[in-house]
Amino acid sequence: MAHRVSVTSAGVGTWHTGKRIDERAAGVLSARGYPVHHVAAQLGERDLDADLFVAMDSRHVAELEARLETARLQTARLETARGEAGDGGAGEPARRIRLLRSFSPECGGAASGADQVPDPYYGTEADFAEVFSMIEAAMPGLVEWVRSRAGDGGVPEGAPREAGHRTSAPRVRDVRNLPAQRDEADRLGEQESPDLAASALGELLPVFERVYGPEHLETLTTRDIHAHWLAEGGHFRTALSAFQAYLPDWERLAGPDHPGTLHCRQNISYWTGESGDFDLAVELSRELLPMRARALGPTHPDTLLTEHRLAYWIGEGGDPATALARFREILETRTEHQGPEHADTLTARHEIARRTGETGEAEKAAEQFEELVPRRERVLGPRHISMLTTRHEHAKWVGEAGAPDKALAMLHDLWPVRKEVQGAHHPRTLLTQHELGRWTAVSGDRDAALPIVQDVLRARDRVLGPNHPHTRLTRDLLAGLGVR
Repeated sequence: MAHRVSVTSAGVGTWHTGKRIDERAAGVLSARGYPVHHVAAQLGERDLDADLFVAMDSRHVAELEARLETARLQTARLETARGEAGDGGAGEPARRIRLLRSFSPECGGAASGADQVPDPYYGTEADFAEVFSMIEAAMPGLVEWVRSRAGDGGVPEGAPREAGHRTSAPRVRDVRNLPAQRDEADRLGEQESPDLAASALGELLPVFERVYGPEHLETLTTRDIHAHWLAEGGHFRTALSAFQAYLPDWERLAGPDHPGTLHCRQNISYWTGESGDFDLAVELSRELLPMRARALGPTHPDTLLTEHRLAYWIGEGGDPATALARFREILETRTEHQGPEHADTLTARHEIARRTGETGEAEKAAEQFEELVPRRERVLGPRHISMLTTRHEHAKWVGEAGAPDKALAMLHDLWPVRKEVQGAHHPRTLLTQHELGRWTAVSGDRDAALPIVQDVLRARDRVLGPNHPHTRLTRDLLAGLGVR
């Protein structure tokens, strides 16, 4: 349904507009693997044409009815003034507003005191957890309602519904082959969409907890894979919080040297860096490397991955020469043990080309990427997220090598693909949009560059936070365009 249904969230008042999520709510959400980087917004005029408004309580319903009725009357007056025929606005207000808990089987769809979601603001984290349970219980009914109207195979309006019927369950086809279904969801992330993988794994996770128990290694593995695809979908900090919460369970249940424990540590170090703390990512990778070498051997693919990530964060932290030397050593080892066309070997070549450019050899970097692009596309496919990263770097270094117009054309081709595959506000899509704005400015069209860069800054400020290195980079670019 994702291509047909758009979902947003807003408050009816201004009390929290522009503020980050309440810490108690963040604690409840992060413990369950949900994003926690929301910023509160107020209901605006552009929201009023929605097909459905889901309200928490009767006060919200009254506010929404008043706003929609006012908008309907204003539209009717404008149509009358223009001599146009119309219905004065889309749909009667009352028909477009539902209480969230009216979708919950336990409330039976009837209006009563039980159909209200209480405001937990003046309570404790336990009150937020209770509200979360109420919201979660209503989701299957709400999704079913949307599917039935979006033509997505849901239960039609008026059809009988069994108590507790979950339209999200069909992915979990058979509890006897849960690991196979988990692997299928994992492949979904590799081949199609991180968001789809995270959604599928989010449906599988409670089934794993019920069938295997919350402390079984199969359940811990499923949690890790779920967090991984949340991160790949752009929710870096949410995933990092999840991995940090999972590590003590791995250490307690599997031991400090278990591959699962070490893999969780690897994820913590990597997403620490992606969240903006390059120095800490280097430190964590240095700590992990001897642990993996001791447990797995120095040439095991997982050990080489930690070697790779250590070199990567050294480069991101501002030392491309040291990173380049390390990547050359990694390339030799990977070529010997994994082969010259293995995906990991080509990833090392990608980093060598990038750090070659960062050490001052832009033309050589552009040539290396020119040679790498068809090889990586042959191995990964044209829409793999790592392939898109190689296309991004290729365009960047073509520009740095003295062909800004060619770089701009390459970025114009890449940007819509990244938006489609990874999402418009995914951090890596924003990397490409940033470069698009930069090379547009370099090519002399400041007026066209300005809105592109401003859009990137707004998105990075919201997605990554104002102090992330990438956000600061875009802010500096905007300042260079004469905007403060």
